[in-house]
Amino acid sequence: MAEKLKKRMEAAWGPTADKAADAVLETMGKQWTAMIQQTAAEQELHERMTKLFKEEK
Repeated sequence: MAEKLKKRMEAAWGPTADKAADAVLETMGKQWTAMIQQTAAEQELHERMTKLFKEEK
């Protein structure tokens, strides 16, 4: 049954489903990049704050 449905869905929505999948993957890539940049920025802030407070002593 799943194979029959898969064939019918591909025939009915193939090109649209391909474009939707491309959009999802592109967005996921952008989100991943943003997460990495945010993590790097947070790490940089942590390092700078650590350095500042060590200099205070």
